[in-house]
Parts: sequence; structure tokens; C-alpha cells
Amino acid sequence: MVKKLAGSSQKVRRAQMLLKADAAGPDWTDKRIAEAFDSRTRTVEKLRERFVNEGFGGAAAWTAVI
Repeated sequence: MVKKLAGSSQKVRRAQMLLKADAAGPDWTDKRIAEAFDSRTRTVEKLRERFVNEGFGGAAAWTAVI
């Protein structure tokens, strides 16, 4: 099954995923985040990697099928 979210809802979803990964906050594993947001572990890994390399703006603007 392929899910596509458009515009701001997609950015909100990514922000929520990153907040769950926050070491000072919930500190969820990639697997747990993927399960909670019904996505793939690799998607979470790529999102976190993009956040580290490009900051929030780059991660939020990332276009991917989640």
C-alpha cells in the first residue's frame, strides 16, 4: 500500500516523527516510530539522516512516499 500526504500534513507528520526520536524527549527507536506512524523503518532512518545533514527545513521539505 502506498500513502501520499500533501503539503502541511506531510510536514506535520515528519515533525511528529522527529519529536518521537528526540533523545531529550521520548527517544523512540526507528522501529517504534515506524510502527506508530505506519511507515517503514528505512523511511524514519532517512528522515533522521536528512535532519542531521540539512536541519529541520531540509527534513520537512523532503519529498518521499511514506
